[in-house]
Amino acid sequence: MLQVFQDGPTRELVPTLCELVLEDWHEQHEDVVLLLQELKDGRAAEPLYRAATTSFDHVDRWNNLHEFQRKCTWALADIGSDDARAYLRELAHFDDSHLAGYAQRRLDLWDEELGRKGAA
Repeated sequence: MLQVFQDGPTRELVPTLCELVLEDWHEQHEDVVLLLQELKDGRAAEPLYRAATTSFDHVDRWNNLHEFQRKCTWALADIGSDDARAYLRELAHFDDSHLAGYAQRRLDLWDEELGRKGAA
């Protein structure tokens, strides 16, 4: 996994990164989210949605849940696909007000951020 952080991500790695973002045996979830955000590949929409709603021990231990959730919503917004937008809409209705707020903000700014989206 460290090699991808040194060499940079490629589209061929998207399936592996999608699996890694949901695994609980490592502590590099935020790094994986940022790689998926950079790639802007629609295949990552569902795993990013699931990651945003998952409690990882190290994220909780570092008191970093809301920052992690925010990064997931940004990654979804940057993917820019219809699926990613639909997942943001679902997140905007979550009971967690922080997560819902991050998702709603990305939806509110959707049109203004078209230039950063992969599906634009």
